[in-house]
Amino acid sequence: MVINLLVARNPVRWDLTDDKTNSLTQQSLDILKSLKEPVTVTAYFTARSSSTAARELLDNYKVNSAGLI
Repeated sequence: MVINLLVARNPVRWDLTDDKTNSLTQQSLDILKSLKEPVTVTAYFTARSSSTAARELLDNYKVNSAGLI
């Protein structure tokens, strides 16, 4: 139970793609770490965009912004 609690509170993500397709750039990570107050993000995607990929990208920004996005 303790391990489950630790994992739930500290999610870890690994990008196992060769070209790091599912990773944010270092510049994006630096900007996210420098945020001092909450930011609202509005994203526009075409009908051809994958809603799953869009959600994962936005979740990646949220996780790396310490919840400020």
